[in-house]
Amino acid sequence: MPLNIRTLFRSCLWIIFMIAGYATLSSGPVDAYSEHREVIMQDDWPALEQGERLLALPQIRTMLDRFDEDENISLEIRYPGGDRGRLWAERLAMWLVALGIPERYMERVPGSGGKDQLVLLLIDRRPQ
Repeated sequence: MPLNIRTLFRSCLWIIFMIAGYATLSSGPVDAYSEHREVIMQDDWPALEQGERLLALPQIRTMLDRFDEDENISLEIRYPGGDRGRLWAERLAMWLVALGIPERYMERVPGSGGKDQLVLLLIDRRPQ
């Protein structure tokens, strides 16, 4: 059976369009938001929790400076597993509320990647 050049050309074009279409669809939502990450180590956490001591942590100041009350903004507090980690995340969340970040923007998520750290992840889903 002879190979028809026109059929081969159409098949190649169809494959190219399918690949281009898939690449366009799969890359859209991934680039639709930005993140800012800060890590608070347990050794940096003040033994005596007071507002001025927490404000002295550059990670807290950065989050407060970058935060904006917008429905497309959220703050994830990733904490070490177990009760100690959960309680640490709860204390941090209470302080952040006291410092001006409304509770509705926060989410606590287990799994900070280390037993001695909290990870703060500010997620901005506004169009870039």
